[in-house]
Amino acid sequence: MQGLLKENYSLKTALAEATSKSEDEAHDIRQLTKAVQDKDQEIMFLSTELTRAEDTVQELKDQRRDGQNTEQKISKLSKAVRDKEDEIESLIDQLAQSEDKNDALEEKLRNVNISGGSVQERIQQLQEENASLKSALVQTSAESKDKVAALEEKLRNMKAGGGSTQERIQQLQKENTSLQSALVQKSTEAKEEISDLLKQIAHLKKSAKPYPGEHRDTQIPNDDSAFLRAKLDDVNRSLEKLRRDYDVVKKEKDHALNRLSAVAGEKLRDNNPGIADLSDENRPINLGEKFSQLYDDQWTDAIENLEEMKYTETDGIRYLIDILKRVFDECVRISEDEFSKLQELTGTTNLPSDQLKKLKDLRKATAVHSVNKVKPLVNKVMSTVFKNEKAACQTYIDRSIELCWLMSVQDPPVIIDFTAVRGTDIDDQKFRKFTKTGTKIDFLVWPVIRLHKNGPPLQKGVVQPI
Repeated sequence: MQGLLKENYSLKTALAEATSKSEDEAHDIRQLTKAVQDKDQEIMFLSTELTRAEDTVQELKDQRRDGQNTEQKISKLSKAVRDKEDEIESLIDQLAQSEDKNDALEEKLRNVNISGGSVQERIQQLQEENASLKSALVQTSAESKDKVAALEEKLRNMKAGGGSTQERIQQLQKENTSLQSALVQKSTEAKEEISDLLKQIAHLKKSAKPYPGEHRDTQIPNDDSAFLRAKLDDVNRSLEKLRRDYDVVKKEKDHALNRLSAVAGEKLRDNNPGIADLSDENRPINLGEKFSQLYDDQWTDAIENLEEMKYTETDGIRYLIDILKRVFDECVRISEDEFSKLQELTGTTNLPSDQLKKLKDLRKATAVHSVNKVKPLVNKVMSTVFKNEKAACQTYIDRSIELCWLMSVQDPPVIIDFTAVRGTDIDDQKFRKFTKTGTKIDFLVWPVIRLHKNGPPLQKGVVQPI
């Protein structure tokens, strides 16, 4: 019996050990299963992030392509305007040739013998042709002014009533095409009038008979010759006045087209981030890319320097965010103050929007030079507020000043959005995650860059999940 009891106890012990071992293995299997599930979720999350990143890249490519198409359309419109100018120059050359032929005709008439009645009729015809051509040019001038005024009114309505950039460009193209068609029609009519006038002069030359020499018996009296010369002088004066009137009309038309082109371009770009100046190296999309490089390079070096000063990673991140926010606020304040002073200095506080745009463009064009004046002002503030951390973050501060200044002088200004409320859901369209996974915000690591106030993101921010 004792032997059986010992054997029974031994079997129970072995059974307990086997049961415990089985439970441990089952626990390990559950842990591995959970780890695999976590990895699957992480893979799905990364796949989603990759898809969104690809979509963002495609959107940026589409925006760039749209900007290039707009630039090509503007180039075509500029070429069309230059072609019209060439046509007008050709018309002026024809008028000059007409004057030369008229001078030759005047010299010829001093030495010819023509029937008085026939000459008077031809002179009357020339005067009528001159009056007709002058009337056509006056009408062309009036219609051109009306077209320009109508197009300017359209642009004002477009500015006041809103509408997409593409619709504005299409309306501008339609109005420009209409104006060009009217100018082509009137230029053709003017050319036809000049052609008829040249034919009349050529016909008059062919009908003339030389004097002195042959046919002396048909010499007209001196009084008639004086009368004919006076009539011819009247024709010459009429042609000269016609040429001056044409020059005035051409100058007015060129001035109107230049002003229209400038106004159209400025109105479309004024406070409109949807149209980018592709020749500007510091346009908003490029500033967004440079700001991302600031996070990759100078921010990383600054956080390492702060950790060497015994700051924790979290404290270092928050100090760098505070530094960037103070730099951006100072740059915005200086930008607004300097622009107000510039308006007061030039007496342009009440300029219309098209002229005010010129001041904004001047400020933006000189921003890369004026930043050297802004740096000492901002660094002085940084030395006061962040005196312990400034030396370790100087490179980061200097680069932040450069980018924040260029952002603040854009029209409209590019915005750095520091909004990130702890405990709220993470918006994958605005933020990337730092070193953890999760769905709720713990703290902000890097801010969002927006095209303008409440505008779309140019670059995503970074947050640390809870």
